[in-house]
This record gives sequence, structure tokens and C-alpha cells, in this order.
Amino acid sequence: MNAGATSDRIYEHIRHFIGQRHVRPGLRLDPRAIAKELEASTTPVREALNRLVGEGLVETLVPGGFFVLTLDEPVLRDLYSWSRTLIGLSLRSGTLAGHDPSRLGRGEDYADRVASLFTDLAYSSNNTQYRIAMRRLNANLHAIRHIESEILEDVEGELEELKIALTEVPGASIGKVLKSYHQRRLRSSFELIRRRQHSKPYE
Repeated sequence: MNAGATSDRIYEHIRHFIGQRHVRPGLRLDPRAIAKELEASTTPVREALNRLVGEGLVETLVPGGFFVLTLDEPVLRDLYSWSRTLIGLSLRSGTLAGHDPSRLGRGEDYADRVASLFTDLAYSSNNTQYRIAMRRLNANLHAIRHIESEILEDVEGELEELKIALTEVPGASIGKVLKSYHQRRLRSSFELIRRRQHSKPYE
């Protein structure tokens, strides 16, 4: 396996662990320990960690190395505001109108299904920067979306409502549905952060 492929594999491994809450926010990520666990050298591990720094999932502290990013409430609120803006931008140049709602937003769990739906929307815009931004936003919010499904009522029903609104022609109700979706999360941002900081990592 070449160095690039090894770095990609390690990147996806760490990204998955952070998104699925297998590690706590603030945890130090030791490149040598990760390299030993994944049977790789430290060079591709550091490359992968630096990519995750660029995506906002990992931060570097001097001295100290790499750490899983610790979200606070203002940052989470900014992410939700950016989510609403980015979805709006995607809707200006793209659309899911006319698509079959049952074929959108697929995934193993709620967080995956939300990410899939918003990714589908970003790709409909044909704007590569929206696609890149949506991928990063989905990564930043993935662990939080798991907690949304634990503390917010009927998120699956809400997701179905989003699908229907996004696929309507001409889609007149989407603005109202998106506003409700984001305001609901902004109101719960304190509790979402509290749960994220104090929840036990999944095994």
C-alpha cells in the first residue's frame, strides 16, 4: 500500500472514531500510539491528523500536539447558522425538486441520514465549493447529530418533513421548514454541548 493510500485509510479511521463519539472532546491524539495501533509509520498518521485539523475536527496546541476539538456553545451556534446559510446557497443554484424523497437521505443512523440529505442537496448545485463546505460541516456536526437524536423529539419525522419540503415543486415550504429545523437546535445548543462534553465514549 502506498503512502497516500495509507494516509487516507488512517484519516478515515480517525474521522470515523471522532464522528461516532468513540473518543472524548479534548483527548490527546498521540501519532506514535495511533501508528502502532494501525500498523503504520508516524508520517501518514501526522498527514491524516493535519488534514483533520484543516477540517476542524482536530486542533493543535503548543506545546502538546494534536487534540480532538472541544466544541463550545458559541461555536456550535455558529455551525448551525452556517448550516442554514450553506443550505440556502445550495438551493439558489441547485434543487432536489421532483426527486423521490425515499431515495434521499439514506444511512445507517440518523446522523448519517441527515449528512446524506444535505450532501445530496450540495451536489445538486454543481458548485464544488458548496460540496467541500458541506462535507466539512457534516463532519463537524456528526457527533452532535447523534446527541440531537437523543434529546430532541421526533427527529426522524422532522427529517422526513425536510425531505418532502426539499423535493416539492416549486418547494415553497422549504424556507419555513429549514428555519424551524435550525431554530430548534439553536434553542438546544447548551444542552447539546453539555451532553457532548459529559457523555461516555462509545466502545
